[in-house]
Amino acid sequence: MLVELRVLWENVSSLRLFEDVRYGQWGLILWSPEQVVDAHRKHVKGREQDFRPGDVILGEFLGDSDLLVLRCDPEAEDYGSVLIALPIDPRAEWYRVGTSLLGFLMKFVEAQGEKFWEKRQ
Repeated sequence: MLVELRVLWENVSSLRLFEDVRYGQWGLILWSPEQVVDAHRKHVKGREQDFRPGDVILGEFLGDSDLLVLRCDPEAEDYGSVLIALPIDPRAEWYRVGTSLLGFLMKFVEAQGEKFWEKRQ
């Protein structure tokens, strides 16, 4: 799981997918390693009860406050899973959108940037 992230960062550092460059109301931004460190601290502050050891916030969805989270605790049963952290909802209501970062990114591209996980409701 972390291998996928390392390979991604070695090749592109950061990534912007399906970005609405006109209004900034749509798209996914995966941050660079340097950005992850600062952004992770910022987003976890005040929401410590929702985040677990081994969570790494990798990016954000434009137009809302949803965050892309990768489970990086090798001891956890959900190691490698990808979650969508919702801005005010507790962790129990977050979406689990993939079992790997690559798997999630492939589904997201296939859905042409649509939030496919919201259509399941």
